[in-house]
Amino acid sequence: RNLAPRIAEGIGKLGFTVRTMDPRRPLEPAQGTAFVIDAEGWLLTAAHVVGTQREATVTLNGKRLIADVFKADAQVDLALLKLREAPPAGTTVLRFRALAQPAQLGEEVSTLGYPLSRLLGTSVRMSRGLLSATAGLRDDPRELQVSAEIQPGSSGGPLLDREGNVIGVVVKTLNPQAVARATGGALPQNVNFAVKAEPVLAFLRGADASLFQGLRYTPAGGLVGADRAVARVQAGDVVVEPDFFNDTATTEIYT
Repeated sequence: RNLAPRIAEGIGKLGFTVRTMDPRRPLEPAQGTAFVIDAEGWLLTAAHVVGTQREATVTLNGKRLIADVFKADAQVDLALLKLREAPPAGTTVLRFRALAQPAQLGEEVSTLGYPLSRLLGTSVRMSRGLLSATAGLRDDPRELQVSAEIQPGSSGGPLLDREGNVIGVVVKTLNPQAVARATGGALPQNVNFAVKAEPVLAFLRGADASLFQGLRYTPAGGLVGADRAVARVQAGDVVVEPDFFNDTATTEIYT
C-alpha cells in the first residue's frame, strides 16, 4: 500500500528528480497529423486523434500552437480544429480535388504526416503508393484503399493526388496481428485506408457553411510547398512530452 509514493520519496532523497504519472492516463498522449484547409487557421484531422479532448496541441512549421476542437464525428472519423492564433508565416493551404474528378483505381497517391515521430523525428514524412481500391474495409463506400505506407502518427494526414490535391484523409491500417489470427498467419502488406473526399466535404459543409464556401479546389500546382500545410497534432494541451527513446535505447532496440 502506498508503495509508489514511498519509492518516489526515497529516490527523491537521493537527489534524483521524480515525476509521478497519473495512472488513469496513458504515458504518451494521442498523436497524429492534421492539415491546413483555410488561411484563417482551420485544420482537418481524424477524430480518433483528438478523442474526447476539446483542445489540441498543434506543431505547425516549427511553432507550438493550441487549437480548439470545433467539431468531431467519430462515425466518419473526422475532426475540425481552429487555431487560437494566426498560422505561422509561410504556412500554405491545401486544395481539394473537384468532385467532378473522382479518385481513380490505380492512380498515384501520396501521404504527408508525422509517422512514429518519437523515433523518426519531427520532420514531415512523405510516402507514395497507388490507389488500390475505390472502396474501403469491407467495401465501405466512404473510404479509399491505398498502398502508400502509413504508421502510427499518420492518421489525420492528407491523401494527395500527383498534383497535390486532397482526395482523402488517412484514418487507418489493417492490424497485422488481428489479420494473422483471423487468417492463420497471413500478414497484410500496405493495406491502408482514407476517408474519401465526398464525406470529408460533407462533414465540412455541416460543420461551418462559411468555411465550406471558402475551400479551395484544383489545380494545386504540384506537391511543392504542401509540407508547409501539414501539422503534428496531440490531444489536449501537452506542455512537456516524455522522452521515451534516447539515442542509445533506440540503437539497441532497432539495429
